[in-house]
Amino acid sequence: FFFFFFHRIHPSIYHIIIIHRFILKSIIYPINLLFIQTSLLTSRSLNCFQFNSSAFISRVLFVVMAKTLNGEFVRRNGVEWPFNWKQIGAWLMIVYFLTFHFGVLAPNFVDRWRPAVFLTVGALFVVHVTFFLICTFVDPADNLVRYDTIRPVTIDRSQRKHVIENNHCFFCQVKVTSRAKHCSACNKCVKDFDHHCIWMNTCIGGVTYKRFFLCILFGTMASLSEGVCCLYLFIRMYHGDSGFNKPITMYGRGTDKDSLGSYIAVSFVLCTVAFKLFVELTSFHVYLIWHRIGTFDYIKAAREREERANNEQAV
Repeated sequence: FFFFFFHRIHPSIYHIIIIHRFILKSIIYPINLLFIQTSLLTSRSLNCFQFNSSAFISRVLFVVMAKTLNGEFVRRNGVEWPFNWKQIGAWLMIVYFLTFHFGVLAPNFVDRWRPAVFLTVGALFVVHVTFFLICTFVDPADNLVRYDTIRPVTIDRSQRKHVIENNHCFFCQVKVTSRAKHCSACNKCVKDFDHHCIWMNTCIGGVTYKRFFLCILFGTMASLSEGVCCLYLFIRMYHGDSGFNKPITMYGRGTDKDSLGSYIAVSFVLCTVAFKLFVELTSFHVYLIWHRIGTFDYIKAAREREERANNEQAV
């Protein structure tokens, strides 16, 4: 009934709902089911809490703060508390651009261009969001890391200079791989650690690095394509109507040219900012891949060069 109702209002809203259902069925629901089953099996085997409805709802919605047996914080994925404002901003920008593209920008193109704008630029957005969700939900921890152990709160730096020595992490209390690093923000060892992404609120490394690179690559192409479409439609609105669709609509309702023009102008500015960030990030990781190093290795080498320069100046 609701699909028929929204399709009668405007086809673009119907398309948004179809894409939303596809993302839910193909990505969110399987991940939810996997995490729920894992949580239930772990809780039954360890008998670490009594099952009740509130705990079940919390685990379904991923709004609980993951903890070890002794109450120490550890984050398994990017949708567990605590959130940060940049992560929330990234989610809001994703929702904004998806609704703007499918509800405002694409429907106002002429008939011969509208399918291409819907499918090509829309596909770039969907792929970008898909990889964003994969990186956010997947746990990149080292294979030997366990969450059912009692971890120390601190370590004596006078006794141990590093958290990981001889491939043994003193916080996770397990043997890890040689390229694993302990993330202080997530309080766990990450296999092939690259960096902690503040926009996803989770670590990038191991199984998630390739997905992360594809995420920022498609984000670059999507923001560029959206900005070009915004600029094209804005110019056609005020300098010729050959590429402009009439009547003017926003989310299936009629509006005036000035309101739509202001909306497109603001979106174009946001696309420019997003494109700048994506280009800088993508270029940096292309440089790292070309030199076969990671973000952590790059930062570590830069700190060592800075320390050597300071020591030389001191001498």
